[in-house]
Amino acid sequence: WQSTDAVSATSWYCLNNSTCNEPGDAGWVANSPSNDQLLNQSTAGLSGTYTIKYKVTSSDGQTDTARITVTVTAEPGDPGVSITCVSEASTDQSVPLSASGGDGSYSWTVSPTSGATLSSTSGASITATFSNTGLYTVTVTSGGQSASCEITVQPTASGDFSIISIPPSRQIVKGESTFFTIQITRYDGFTGPVGLALTGCPANTTCYHNPQTISSAETTSSLFVQTTPFTSAGTYTLTTTGVGTSGNHPTNSQLVVTDGPTIALSCTNNCEFVGEEGGPPPPNQTLTITNSGTGTLNWTATADAYWLALSSASGSTVAGGAPSSITLSANTANMPAGIYRATITVIGQNASNSPRTQPVILKLSAEPNAVINCNDQPAPPDCTIYRVESIEFLNDSTP
Repeated sequence: WQSTDAVSATSWYCLNNSTCNEPGDAGWVANSPSNDQLLNQSTAGLSGTYTIKYKVTSSDGQTDTARITVTVTAEPGDPGVSITCVSEASTDQSVPLSASGGDGSYSWTVSPTSGATLSSTSGASITATFSNTGLYTVTVTSGGQSASCEITVQPTASGDFSIISIPPSRQIVKGESTFFTIQITRYDGFTGPVGLALTGCPANTTCYHNPQTISSAETTSSLFVQTTPFTSAGTYTLTTTGVGTSGNHPTNSQLVVTDGPTIALSCTNNCEFVGEEGGPPPPNQTLTITNSGTGTLNWTATADAYWLALSSASGSTVAGGAPSSITLSANTANMPAGIYRATITVIGQNASNSPRTQPVILKLSAEPNAVINCNDQPAPPDCTIYRVESIEFLNDSTP
């Protein structure tokens, strides 16, 4: 079509090169074409190969249809869809299943289907029950990607177990990591392994058990938690469900995430040095670093100008405690008159507003003119003139 035509368009796509006979919601295909731009940017989590059928209609009723094959790949570092499940269960036991990653929309299947029941075929967390013994494969699909796990179903065992979290609660600053010990106690003859399923992990946070199944010879597993600067502050309940052939038992681990330290900067005289060309160095200035958040602020500081020196390059300050101070000095030797600028960068470990910058300015004025009074004769023998811009004659005598 011509770029000047009034154009309307319809489109639909089919995943993995299927027949593409039915329209679909191609939300990431542009229905308002402009020049050669066809695709929008919202393809996150839609990894796969698509056949796009695209039909345009011009203002005079002419139509044209095209098919385009588009392959959407995951961005570098995209973990894709993942599944969390246990490796062993017993008949008539409710087995928790959870998924993460992908595009946030999940579809579940189980194979073989005989003797297996899913509480739902969609959602991030579901359960499965099995009336028959044997090996089952559970698969979750999201954004064109799939993940699977295998569950061995055994007859219900005698005896049972209890499960606890040690400690029951931990508090950390966003960006930090921590762990809980998940401990089981077997009794009444129960000797089997216990699988661990987890729910409640905050967004932008990684949580996992290691090992995910506590073997018959073990009694503990570690629940690792790694937050990021993008983890929201708050109190979270991480629920670990122990799944054994004798039944399921949950335990809770409370995770408290705080905002952490915040960098606040202030500087005497607004970090402005004023001096004279060829004169002594200007007076020092003081940069103050305050932790206006919580916890401890561990900081480093650097300057980007050769003439600016910092008395300290690193330090720490506690929220509500004494701030850190850095003495700033300017070395103006052999520097001509002018205005000079520099930047101090302060980086705080896990600080919510790191890095922060402080501008610094240096103003050097020209050295004052020397004045010669020709009436004072003779000049003192130790008189030295460093710079002469002009000579003013105060009488008619010859200089």
